[in-house]
Amino acid sequence: GAASWTIRPMMDAEPRPMTDAELLSVSYRGLRNAYGERERVVRHVNAAADDLAGRWVYNLGLLQNYTQRHDDARPPAAYVAPCGTRLGRWVADQRYLERKGRLTEARRKQIDQLTPPDATSPLDSRNDAAWRRGVVALRSYIEREGHGDVPRAHAEAGFGLGSW
Repeated sequence: GAASWTIRPMMDAEPRPMTDAELLSVSYRGLRNAYGERERVVRHVNAAADDLAGRWVYNLGLLQNYTQRHDDARPPAAYVAPCGTRLGRWVADQRYLERKGRLTEARRKQIDQLTPPDATSPLDSRNDAAWRRGVVALRSYIEREGHGDVPRAHAEAGFGLGSW
C-alpha cells in the first residue's frame, strides 16, 4: 500500500546517525516490528552510551586536575572548569546517583581514588562532609594542643571547630 511505498525509500537510504529526538520519539518495539531496524537502533544506542562514557572519563580527568590544584575533591556546585565544563554540577550529579544507588561501584572507586587522604569524598553528603572535616580538625587540634577541650570561638583551618 501507500505506507510501504513511503517507508521503502527510507529503508533503502544510506544509514545515517539518528538524532537524540529520533531515538526518544521512536519506541524500540515499534521500530523492530514496523521497520525491522532493531540492529540499527542498538548500534546508535551503543554509540550514544560510548559517547557518554567518554564524557564521564573526561569529567573524571577534570576532577583529578581540580583535586591536584586545590587539594580537595569537592568543587563548589557552581564551579566551572577552565574549559567551560560545569564540573561542580557534574560532581553533584554523581553524588545524586550515588544516593539513589545508581552509580556503579567501579565509578565510585574511581572518584574515591582521587580524594586526598584527609579530605572528604566528593560523593559524601554535605552533612557527612562537614562531619569528616570536623573530625580531621579535631584530630589536628588534639595533636597540637594535647587535649580536646576546644574554646567555643576557635576555628581550625577555616572550620568552626569550637561551635562544632
